[in-house]
Amino acid sequence: MRYRRNWKKINNKALRYFLSTLLLLAFGGVAAQVSYCKFKREGDCAKERAIKCKSKHLDRLIDLYEREAWDLTYLQVTGKINKSEAAPDLAKIPLKWLTMRKAGLKQLPEWVYEIQTLEQLDVGDNYIAELGSQLCDLHQLSKLVLWVNDLHNLPFCVNQMEELRTVDMSGIKLNVDEQKNLRNSFRAVDFIFSDPCLCNFQEEE
Repeated sequence: MRYRRNWKKINNKALRYFLSTLLLLAFGGVAAQVSYCKFKREGDCAKERAIKCKSKHLDRLIDLYEREAWDLTYLQVTGKINKSEAAPDLAKIPLKWLTMRKAGLKQLPEWVYEIQTLEQLDVGDNYIAELGSQLCDLHQLSKLVLWVNDLHNLPFCVNQMEELRTVDMSGIKLNVDEQKNLRNSFRAVDFIFSDPCLCNFQEEE
């Protein structure tokens, strides 16, 4: 009798997982634990839940997270992020990794700065030209991926971010002086640059 009850619990748990996965598929999200592991290159990724979700469906993802009490730590947002859409309350989820590549971003959405648990933020391949000082409110951030954006500097308060170790600015056209200035201004940060360009972004006299 006890075995039958245990088997019923297992079946209920499996059914809940199956149904929640179907719900995610229905609105464009994918439970991508294995394939996403390759993307984020984390050895312990199989122990965590990683989700790929379209930007327009983030609110539904939050509803599912609260209802299913998932251990969701890695989130990849796909598609363009429209400023006119309601801001998702992702601060409710203890995310460690957030990636938003090719999202058409010219600046970081304000709601990103509210996710205090972030350890790695990847906004590569966008059009970001400036980061706000709110970035420094992400006290747990250890890696910032900014490759192929329009940035040439960082907020000075980055010096106060004790956990930040790596900033990837590869693919950004920076000349020798700009790369040198960044390294000198933020000595605690390990920068990743492409080969310096033979260019000068100062206005000609």
